[in-house]
Amino acid sequence: MYQEESDMYLLTSLTEEIGDENDGSTRTLYIFKMNESWTGFDATSPVVASWSWKHREGICLFKRGETYFLTASRAAGWRDSTTWSRKATSLEKLSQVNDVEVVFHPDNTREIKSMGSQHRQIFQVSSRQWLFLGSRHPDEDPSEYDSRFGRNIIAPVRFVDGVLNVYWKNQFDMDTYDFESGDYDNQHFHEGFGHMPHEKKCFKLEMKKICVRTAGCRWKRRTGKCRKIKDN
Repeated sequence: MYQEESDMYLLTSLTEEIGDENDGSTRTLYIFKMNESWTGFDATSPVVASWSWKHREGICLFKRGETYFLTASRAAGWRDSTTWSRKATSLEKLSQVNDVEVVFHPDNTREIKSMGSQHRQIFQVSSRQWLFLGSRHPDEDPSEYDSRFGRNIIAPVRFVDGVLNVYWKNQFDMDTYDFESGDYDNQHFHEGFGHMPHEKKCFKLEMKKICVRTAGCRWKRRTGKCRKIKDN
């Protein structure tokens, strides 16, 4: 949902059909305007904008100054995924612009995208403070995430020439962190198995009840199951 003064809008990403992989290839983005009481769609012009937006979900709409920003994650199941944005001077024009990838610090890699999360929201705290909110799914897919590091992340955001930049901090104080500094920590501390390709392979073998002991593998069979070998 997006509210601007007394107007309320509903955004949704719809799929015409879901294939075996649910890869989001048929997704269409709609921006609906609600009626004055917010109990249904506007009777005159309910659809403000719509367009085919393949592989996009987790939508967030916000306004900064006179510019509308629309952000979304790439549809990737439970896995971490890249984050994308559009910006325009009106809601209608959001359908006419190109996607721009949100920049993360440290950079996205093949193994780690959006700091090991899926985009959920860009949240304004004050005129100078913006936050990126992302989610993880350690219960739904433990092969990608370690539950010790939680289901959600919060990271500082700044706008660099109109492009969203997100900065990883292992911890930071909202009152003292300089949101214009571009300061970030190089190391992510969440240790998802998806970030260590060999362990990811071993974990998936475990899920299939197959245990293969290979050089460098930190998993071995114990009491009928594959168990991670302790570092010590």
